[in-house]
Amino acid sequence: DGLVVLLMECLLAMTLHPDVRSAAQQDIEAIVGRGRLPNLSDRAQLPYVDA
Repeated sequence: DGLVVLLMECLLAMTLHPDVRSAAQQDIEAIVGRGRLPNLSDRAQLPYVDA
């Protein structure tokens, strides 16, 4: 299934590149905070994550 492969690739990438994961997490926390999950309306403010 394509979705499973995509999720596995994302998990592998985050495991192999913890610096990228950390930068993405900091980006999300700075814009969204810790009280909710990001949604599509946050996408424009999260260029690092969007890339």
